[in-house]
Amino acid sequence: MELQGLKSNSRAETSYRLGKTVSQKTVDLFPNIPTMPPFRLVEKVGWEMNLKKVLSPDTVWVDLTADTKQGIIEEMVDRLVAAGKIKNREAVLEAIFEREAKMSTGMQNGVAIPHGKTDAVTALVAAVGLNKAGVDFDSMDGEPCTIFIMTISSLKRRGPHMQFLAEVSRLIGQASEREKLLACQTHNEIHELLTGK
Repeated sequence: MELQGLKSNSRAETSYRLGKTVSQKTVDLFPNIPTMPPFRLVEKVGWEMNLKKVLSPDTVWVDLTADTKQGIIEEMVDRLVAAGKIKNREAVLEAIFEREAKMSTGMQNGVAIPHGKTDAVTALVAAVGLNKAGVDFDSMDGEPCTIFIMTISSLKRRGPHMQFLAEVSRLIGQASEREKLLACQTHNEIHELLTGK
């Protein structure tokens, strides 16, 4: 499938030509992804991602405790290190903070998507965490973020990162679905909600 993006004058106006298999929810929820327009991805990929292959009970969390943007990012990376998903903590943090310096990944509707690209990983690493009290993440709508979706991907591959965001956006694109996510009390509940397991 050939996918192409359109250059935008501002992140609020960013729009994409992502093809029929990527829903409008993805664009609405993540209006500044891809992050460095003009974006052009011409790659033969299937846009159905099985989240069970990416997320596990030890990479989804209901109890993030940090109360700052930097703290949330570091806490999520540290938990991924503890889960054995990341080996080079410093390289991953450098990639994510470098991305944040270009433009905040605080979106809207309480969602933030901190992410980075680094040669410290060879495959997509992803995590989802909640801080129900909310954290100032310099979001587009100025509201605190409560749902944090982190991806770390290889410098050599774009497809899996976009596949993951497209699939997650399908699941939490509606307010009612985000409310279900925030109502989860255990890590397993989040995992089951997102993966259908």
